[in-house]
Amino acid sequence: MDNLRNKKVDLRIKRTYKLLLDALASLIEEQPIEKITVTDICDKAMVHRTTFYKHFEDKYHLLRYGIMEFQKLFNEETLSKDQDICLIDHCLTIFNNLLCLLLNNKKLHILVSSTRLEDSIGSIFFDLVTKDILDKMDKKNAQQKGMPSSFIASFYAGAIISVAKWWFDEGMNIPIEDMLEYMNAQLRHSLN
Repeated sequence: MDNLRNKKVDLRIKRTYKLLLDALASLIEEQPIEKITVTDICDKAMVHRTTFYKHFEDKYHLLRYGIMEFQKLFNEETLSKDQDICLIDHCLTIFNNLLCLLLNNKKLHILVSSTRLEDSIGSIFFDLVTKDILDKMDKKNAQQKGMPSSFIASFYAGAIISVAKWWFDEGMNIPIEDMLEYMNAQLRHSLN
């Protein structure tokens, strides 16, 4: 009986989180996140503010949660499980998946651009991609180059996100296959 009760609570919490995230995504389409209030999110989601604050500190906490959920899904469904994958191939996988995501869901452009640096969606996503690259990175490669691993991971994450944003801003007119070739050439050139 207790397991059934826990499942109900879990389902209600999941439903609340989904309502709040959907409301935030919808509001972000209309205005920058900096102008959105918790009241706006709660009104749109039809969730009481008390419930919001029971689970989240503020709108950026909700946003981080949403991006982390996306990152989990992104990692589980699309990134290579091969621990021996080379760094460039791993970066190309991330880049391909990000382009496909943007192509299939234009609302997610928000993930790669924002007007405010601290707590912005772009910086949150940058941190997640950097950490993912660091986790998969061959530390020996960084040591051989005489550079800190975090520098190399930040370099690749910045390239991936900036070029994805450029592609989106240009209307996504270049086929993904061509974008992958361009990125591959640039990443391999950076290692020489």
